[in-house]
Amino acid sequence: MTVKQLSESTEMYLKTMVEMNDRDVVVIGRLAERLGVTPVSANEMVKRLGEQGLVSHTPYKGVGLTKKGARRRAV
Repeated sequence: MTVKQLSESTEMYLKTMVEMNDRDVVVIGRLAERLGVTPVSANEMVKRLGEQGLVSHTPYKGVGLTKKGARRRAV
């Protein structure tokens, strides 16, 4: 997957996670609130991002960018 292949919503999630990442993990509920989506929608996107190797998610703890996700966001 090249950087150009990342969808606009994927880019928005990664960007928002970088902005919110004050403790290495972001709580999905806070991420959803910040993006103006439902927690269910945020959870589904986080699952897709995890399948792409861009984030790691620990249920009931939060989600954080992987090294791959951070590199994609830095470009």
